[in-house]
Amino acid sequence: MKPTVYILFICLFGVALHIRAQHKVDSLTYYYQVVGHPESNSQLAKAYNFFKQHKNQSLQKKDIEKAVFDLRLLASIEKKMGLLSDSEISSVEALELLGQMEDSEKIKENRIGIYNHLGIVYRSLDNPSKALEFYNKSLELVEDESSRATLLNNIGNLYLDKNEYTKALMYFEEAYDKSPYLSLKMKARVLDNLGVAQSKLNLPEALPNLLEALSIKENSNYVPGIITSYSHLSDYYLDIGDKEVARDYGYKALDLAKILNNPQYLESALSTLMLLNGTPEVVQYKKLKDSLEKARRNAKDNFEYYRYQFSEQQRLFEESEFKRQKLFMLLVLVVLVFIAVYFVGRIKHNKEKLQKVFETETRISKKVHDEVANDVYQIMTKLQSSKETEEVLDHLEAVYRKTRDISKENSEIDVGSNFGETLMELLKGFHTEDVRVLVQNISKVEWKLFSNLQKATIYRVLQELMVNMRKHSKATYVVLKFKQNGKRFQIQYTDNGVGTELCKKNGLQNTENRIKSIKGSITFETDNGAGFKALIRI
Repeated sequence: MKPTVYILFICLFGVALHIRAQHKVDSLTYYYQVVGHPESNSQLAKAYNFFKQHKNQSLQKKDIEKAVFDLRLLASIEKKMGLLSDSEISSVEALELLGQMEDSEKIKENRIGIYNHLGIVYRSLDNPSKALEFYNKSLELVEDESSRATLLNNIGNLYLDKNEYTKALMYFEEAYDKSPYLSLKMKARVLDNLGVAQSKLNLPEALPNLLEALSIKENSNYVPGIITSYSHLSDYYLDIGDKEVARDYGYKALDLAKILNNPQYLESALSTLMLLNGTPEVVQYKKLKDSLEKARRNAKDNFEYYRYQFSEQQRLFEESEFKRQKLFMLLVLVVLVFIAVYFVGRIKHNKEKLQKVFETETRISKKVHDEVANDVYQIMTKLQSSKETEEVLDHLEAVYRKTRDISKENSEIDVGSNFGETLMELLKGFHTEDVRVLVQNISKVEWKLFSNLQKATIYRVLQELMVNMRKHSKATYVVLKFKQNGKRFQIQYTDNGVGTELCKKNGLQNTENRIKSIKGSITFETDNGAGFKALIRI
């Protein structure tokens, strides 16, 4: 690719990225404006989908601040679309995300806004106690006069809903005292609510305040506010018994609600006109319907609110539970390590003990050979030269043979690469004119797979079996079958001797202890006159 073409490609690519980023920024600005001033429900739906996707992207990027921004807009859209429970859920989720961030002025502003929004939502859900709780939370944090006036106005509306007009008047008056800090729309809204409270208390300044509020709204072309003023004036004239003027303001509110095509305003205007134009039955039905609707909303389980309210306690409980589980797991680990160390130490101790037995046997064998056998041999030599009796010589020769046998039985074992031959020599040593010893498959055993301790143990166990055969069994033949399958190994011993009552003591008990020490097993099968069998498994 030529340099100029390459540079052109990079420039075009950069422009494309810039356009894409600009489009994303423009979309964010556009849909933000839609939330503030929607022209239709379809616009709100598109804005909802945009901010839903934007929130998920923010969470993936771990940008908590942007995710909170998105959730607040989602909550606002859901409130406008009448999805009050969804709006509550979005607001609570935003609060939970704020809990993950360090306190700052920005976090404080977000909390104030979310608390206020939740107050509005709970008022719409006919739950004034929760609404008041969140309004007061917001009021504790707010400092600027305009925001305080908004919250005071909202609290005043709560008391209007509860027909506590004196309390409502107190909050509206305090809010209106902050008029120099308020926008015209906000001033008109507070003044309008003040007039409503005054009208319910039959105060003379009620109508002038209601009309002044309407005038400010009309001059500002604040259509939603104008509809509200028409409704309030309709209620005012209905309360004083002038149904004609009340009906006139009611129809004005309906006409503007049709222009806005807002279901909430339409329902409110039609409801007022039903009360003005309907029969007593219609009025009774309307009141009953409103009562049932309010009861239904009050009965709803506001699960998300309670989840937020107790989230901190739950978090602390989970942390405590996690610490407890960690402590428990640590304790279990310590116990397991202790058990493992104990058994490893025990196995090691048994191996060391067995090794010491072999060392002791070897030492005894050497001492018997070097000292006792030699001394006996020297005595025999002296006696022969002194021409002593044959009986003494025969006795000494028997003693000599015994010491030689003891030495041989406990001598050091060659457990090296020639172990198979060493073991075969041991077994052949018991082959005599009277006893035939048959050994099968010993050459097929891979002795390199066995430890020195295992080989020495096998040697001693077979030696003890053969010695036991020679001393007690009166057998004429012995068969030893070796069988190996990987690390599994067994030796089957069989003789045709006189057998015995199976009683594990002396030699038999010794063989069993030796085999157990290397995690093996030995079983015996015998009876008087029926021969003797042993099966060794390792």
